[in-house]
Amino acid sequence: MAPVARAFRDTSEALASRCELARLEWKVERARLMQLAIGLGILALGGLLALAFVSLAIIVTWWDTEHRVLVAWLVCAGHALIALVGLFMLRYAQMRKDRRFAGLRAELAADREWLAQRLHQEGRHHG
Repeated sequence: MAPVARAFRDTSEALASRCELARLEWKVERARLMQLAIGLGILALGGLLALAFVSLAIIVTWWDTEHRVLVAWLVCAGHALIALVGLFMLRYAQMRKDRRFAGLRAELAADREWLAQRLHQEGRHHG
Protein backbone atom coordinates (compact mmCIF):
# COMPACT_ATOMS: atom_id res chain seq x y z
CA MET A 1 0.00 0.00 0.00
CA ALA A 2 1.36 3.40 -0.94
CA PRO A 3 2.47 5.56 1.99
CA VAL A 4 0.12 8.37 1.00
CA ALA A 5 -2.83 5.95 0.76
CA ARG A 6 -1.98 4.54 4.20
CA ALA A 7 -1.74 8.02 5.66
CA PHE A 8 -5.06 8.92 4.03
CA ARG A 9 -6.73 5.77 5.39
CA ASP A 10 -5.35 6.32 8.88
CA THR A 11 -6.37 9.97 8.77
CA SER A 12 -9.90 9.17 7.64
CA GLU A 13 -10.26 6.57 10.42
CA ALA A 14 -9.01 9.08 12.98
CA LEU A 15 -11.35 11.71 11.58
CA ALA A 16 -14.34 9.37 11.90
CA SER A 17 -13.36 8.66 15.50
CA ARG A 18 -13.00 12.37 16.26
CA CYS A 19 -16.38 13.12 14.68
CA GLU A 20 -17.96 10.57 17.00
CA LEU A 21 -16.14 12.16 19.96
CA ALA A 22 -17.37 15.61 18.88
CA ARG A 23 -20.93 14.30 18.59
CA LEU A 24 -20.79 12.77 22.08
CA GLU A 25 -19.24 15.87 23.65
CA TRP A 26 -21.81 18.10 21.94
CA LYS A 27 -24.60 15.89 23.30
CA VAL A 28 -23.23 16.32 26.84
CA GLU A 29 -22.73 20.07 26.35
CA ARG A 30 -26.24 20.52 24.91
CA ALA A 31 -27.78 18.68 27.88
CA ARG A 32 -25.77 20.83 30.27
CA LEU A 33 -26.86 24.02 28.50
CA MET A 34 -30.52 22.96 28.55
CA GLN A 35 -30.33 22.16 32.26
CA LEU A 36 -28.61 25.48 32.85
CA ALA A 37 -31.24 27.41 30.89
CA ILE A 38 -34.16 25.75 32.65
CA GLY A 39 -32.59 26.18 36.08
CA LEU A 40 -31.77 29.79 35.33
CA GLY A 41 -35.32 30.50 34.21
CA ILE A 42 -36.82 28.96 37.34
CA LEU A 43 -34.31 30.72 39.55
CA ALA A 44 -34.88 34.07 37.86
CA LEU A 45 -38.66 33.90 38.12
CA GLY A 46 -38.73 32.60 41.68
CA GLY A 47 -35.93 34.85 42.81
CA LEU A 48 -37.46 38.00 41.38
CA LEU A 49 -40.85 37.24 42.89
CA ALA A 50 -39.34 36.47 46.28
CA LEU A 51 -37.11 39.52 46.18
CA ALA A 52 -39.99 41.81 45.20
CA PHE A 53 -42.31 40.58 47.93
CA VAL A 54 -39.66 40.48 50.63
CA SER A 55 -38.61 44.00 49.68
CA LEU A 56 -42.20 45.17 49.78
CA ALA A 57 -42.76 43.50 53.16
CA ILE A 58 -39.67 45.16 54.61
CA ILE A 59 -40.69 48.61 53.40
CA VAL A 60 -44.30 48.17 54.55
CA THR A 61 -43.10 47.02 57.98
CA TRP A 62 -41.10 50.22 58.45
CA TRP A 63 -43.59 52.53 56.69
CA ASP A 64 -45.05 54.16 59.81
CA THR A 65 -41.68 54.98 61.35
CA GLU A 66 -39.20 57.77 60.86
CA HIS A 67 -36.80 55.22 59.31
CA ARG A 68 -38.96 54.55 56.24
CA VAL A 69 -36.64 56.40 53.80
CA LEU A 70 -33.52 54.78 55.23
CA VAL A 71 -35.10 51.32 54.95
CA ALA A 72 -36.13 51.96 51.34
CA TRP A 73 -32.55 52.93 50.49
CA LEU A 74 -31.19 49.92 52.33
CA VAL A 75 -33.51 47.68 50.31
CA CYS A 76 -32.14 49.28 47.13
CA ALA A 77 -28.58 48.73 48.36
CA GLY A 78 -29.42 45.08 49.02
CA HIS A 79 -30.68 44.74 45.45
CA ALA A 80 -27.44 46.27 44.16
CA LEU A 81 -25.42 43.83 46.26
CA ILE A 82 -27.38 40.90 44.81
CA ALA A 83 -26.72 42.25 41.31
CA LEU A 84 -22.98 42.39 42.05
CA VAL A 85 -23.01 38.77 43.22
CA GLY A 86 -24.71 37.87 39.93
CA LEU A 87 -22.07 39.79 38.00
CA PHE A 88 -19.24 37.94 39.75
CA MET A 89 -20.94 34.61 39.08
CA LEU A 90 -21.28 35.51 35.40
CA ARG A 91 -17.60 36.43 35.16
CA TYR A 92 -16.62 33.15 36.83
CA ALA A 93 -18.73 31.18 34.34
CA GLN A 94 -17.12 33.07 31.45
CA MET A 95 -13.64 32.18 32.72
CA ARG A 96 -14.57 28.47 32.70
CA LYS A 97 -15.66 28.44 29.05
CA ASP A 98 -12.22 27.21 27.92
CA ARG A 99 -13.06 23.75 29.30
CA ARG A 100 -15.67 23.14 26.61
CA PHE A 101 -14.78 20.28 24.28
CA ALA A 102 -11.44 19.87 26.03
CA GLY A 103 -11.27 16.16 25.19
CA LEU A 104 -11.91 16.76 21.51
CA ARG A 105 -9.41 19.61 21.30
CA ALA A 106 -6.74 17.47 22.97
CA GLU A 107 -7.39 14.59 20.57
CA LEU A 108 -7.31 16.84 17.53
CA ALA A 109 -4.05 18.42 18.66
CA ALA A 110 -2.53 14.97 19.16
CA ASP A 111 -3.80 13.91 15.73
CA ARG A 112 -2.32 16.99 14.09
CA GLU A 113 1.03 16.25 15.71
CA TRP A 114 0.85 12.57 14.71
CA LEU A 115 -0.05 13.43 11.10
CA ALA A 116 2.76 15.99 10.86
CA GLN A 117 5.27 13.44 12.15
CA ARG A 118 3.93 10.76 9.82
CA LEU A 119 4.13 12.99 6.76
CA HIS A 120 7.60 14.14 7.77
CA GLN A 121 8.75 10.49 8.11
CA GLU A 122 7.18 9.52 4.78
CA GLY A 123 8.86 12.48 3.12
CA ARG A 124 12.26 11.42 4.52
CA HIS A 125 11.83 7.86 3.27
CA HIS A 126 10.89 8.96 -0.25
CA GLY A 127 12.96 12.12 -0.47
